Amino acid sequence: LVHPLSPVSLRRLQLSVEQCSDDLYLSLLLHCPT
Repeated sequence: LVHPLSPVSLRRLQLSVEQCSDDLYLSLLLHCPT
């Protein structure tokens, strides 16, 4: 079991947040072409 505040889990959390923000950004670009 990985501790919630361990560096590994924090890194995974950071990566998942970045991935979500990237997806959101791309979807915004696709839905709102400039």
